[in-house]
Amino acid sequence: MVLKGFLLEFIESLVPAKYVELCERRSRHALAFVVKLLVSSLLLMSLGALPLLIGLPVILESHLSAFTNLTLSGDVEMSAPVRIPEENTQIVIDTTGATKEMTSEKLLITADAFYFKPFFFTMEKVPINQVGDIKATKGFWKSLIILVTLIAFPGVLLVMFGMLFVKYVFLAVVFATLVFVLFDLTTYKLEFRKMFRIACYALTPMVLLEVIATPWGSGFLVPLPGLRLFGLDFYLVSFVLYLGLFVAAVVMVQVKGAKRFDAGRKSYVSQ
Repeated sequence: MVLKGFLLEFIESLVPAKYVELCERRSRHALAFVVKLLVSSLLLMSLGALPLLIGLPVILESHLSAFTNLTLSGDVEMSAPVRIPEENTQIVIDTTGATKEMTSEKLLITADAFYFKPFFFTMEKVPINQVGDIKATKGFWKSLIILVTLIAFPGVLLVMFGMLFVKYVFLAVVFATLVFVLFDLTTYKLEFRKMFRIACYALTPMVLLEVIATPWGSGFLVPLPGLRLFGLDFYLVSFVLYLGLFVAAVVMVQVKGAKRFDAGRKSYVSQ
């Protein structure tokens, strides 16, 4: 039922005439739509990134082949184990000897060996004295990099969601404020809350394009130089699409409002 409601709202957000109804909904509904739109776009982006993740071993293999010799060496001393994160631990680093075996974590590094579960159900062990020769243990390093990527991916998505939510809501507030002030100087006035709701729903094409395109790069959207928020770019193509839908929606709301006003005035005169 929730999915059906979101899909209907998603379709309506792409049709300017539907904004006559959308702008009448509560602002929290508009913000909830932005949240659902972002979550859906990030899920689609994740699915799109799967081929890149599957092809990661081949990419790593091609890069490692460029090295004739590649070794790591180091001396690590610890006073206590490090658990990442503290709860629901995925990675444990412990050279003190306190941790002997893996439990629920996916990666354990001790003074003697690397223990990891490349496919989350089988454990592999690589002696620490063999790990330094990356060329000789490239299979281990490929599995380790993929494992760390999978472990970090949910956290990366969460951070992306937070940053993108702030970016798009900030953009909606800026656009709603500018257009509200502009219209307030004319006879075509519109409440700020309605303007904000329109600005939120009009984010649909921008969010879809920018988020889903992330794994392959967003160069085709033409980044706007000098315009960044929290390290996130703004893009000309998605900006034009957003502006076009936003303006069309505001015009449709104003036209419908004018028709309602004229109809009400005629009804009053006729009485």
